[in-house]
Amino acid sequence: MNNQNQKQKIPEEIQEQPVIPQEPKKPEKPKPKWLIPIIIMVGIIILGIGAWAGYNYWLKPTVPEEQISEEQQEEKDRKTEKYSETISLDEIFDKYINYKLGFSIKTPKEMSYYYGGCKWDGESYRPQAQMVPVKVFEDNNNDMVYISGEYYYELGGKTEESGRTLYSECNKVLNSADFYNQGPHWQGWKITIREVKNDEELEEFIKENYGQSCKLKQKVSSEQEGVYDAWIESFRSAEEGIEKECFINYAKVLKYYPDGNRVVSWPLGQAFSFYKEVGVEYDEEMVKSFRFIEPDETANWKIYRNDEYGFEVKYPGDDDYVVEDYGIDEIRFGNEIISIKHVVIT
Repeated sequence: MNNQNQKQKIPEEIQEQPVIPQEPKKPEKPKPKWLIPIIIMVGIIILGIGAWAGYNYWLKPTVPEEQISEEQQEEKDRKTEKYSETISLDEIFDKYINYKLGFSIKTPKEMSYYYGGCKWDGESYRPQAQMVPVKVFEDNNNDMVYISGEYYYELGGKTEESGRTLYSECNKVLNSADFYNQGPHWQGWKITIREVKNDEELEEFIKENYGQSCKLKQKVSSEQEGVYDAWIESFRSAEEGIEKECFINYAKVLKYYPDGNRVVSWPLGQAFSFYKEVGVEYDEEMVKSFRFIEPDETANWKIYRNDEYGFEVKYPGDDDYVVEDYGIDEIRFGNEIISIKHVVIT
């Protein structure tokens, strides 16, 4: 009991330990109010970029390539490759240049076309000559060029009445190389160019275009140096009971360019094809203007353009010829590899 009434004795090490006063806590500085909106905006921008990248990589629908016809693709390639061009010379004539076939010729801007229009006589439509634009049609597959009117008019709705043929329709038709010698509507020239290496091949060309019995008679120097007007021998004979003849009753053009290994030919016919009116004909001036030029061997090449690196180059192959992702900063053209280097100018 006495022990309970006694005060509890404090150990000496505790009694001797000094009391260290604690420093008061410094108040925290408040965060700037403008920092929170900036953090939110940065987060929104990062999320937006991520969503856009994900959409383009995974979710963006594939747009099918535009389907175009062979004629549209040919016209597109021709413009890109500069297969040919037409240059205005004056108010009357243009100059047509074909780089692939290697020639140039004057062409009138307009021509009087017999089926260029129609007139109504009270009972029927009848053909009426009108001035129409001249157009050059290119047959790239057969190395031929056609020069004619851009369009013509065709009569339709044919009926017979009291021994007369009547037409109730007059329809505009866009001209084409396919219409050459197809019915009475064609009016113009068909120019054919071939590669020939000697007189023997020239004579084969003559036989192919003017008859198997036709032969080369002679070559006469023309207005263009190194180019000859080839004359054809016309004849009729009977050998071993077989009658042979080479009879040409119309005007023609036949020119031979030995150094260029080429020949050109086209029939002029028995009447003028290109004229404005009687006494204002263009055929003779067009023939005199014809010139062989050195063909551009790259005329039918394609052009590769790279907007990222800022260059373009012509190449002879198809679409598989160019491989853009061949290597790091490398593009392959056939067996050739173009290495793109980044140059920084300071």
